[in-house]
Amino acid sequence: MRERYFEATEFENIREIVYNSAEKYAENRAFILKRKEGKNIQYENITYKRLLEEINNLGTKFFNLGYKNKRIAIVGRNSYGWALTHLTNMLRWNCVSSIRQRATNRRTGKFIKKK
Repeated sequence: MRERYFEATEFENIREIVYNSAEKYAENRAFILKRKEGKNIQYENITYKRLLEEINNLGTKFFNLGYKNKRIAIVGRNSYGWALTHLTNMLRWNCVSSIRQRATNRRTGKFIKKK
């Protein structure tokens, strides 16, 4: 067995990591959003507590729309909204695939099938 240099918490899945972080680091920054309006730039801090609240709110909305145990493709740029959607689906036990926004429609069609 390897010698440990420091104590570390072991997690079974991403859900445990997110919930543990929201509890342990509730008021710490998880994300910083940069918003630009013309020359005016503002920054908004998203705490781990708020992130978990937004994950749960979005997850409830997805559930109410019938997205439970589904296969979901997320197309978009790397952003807070993308990360929120991805984390929400992973925590709600959906199968999530990320597709580059710049992928052509023909290439994207190989991954997505309408049912």
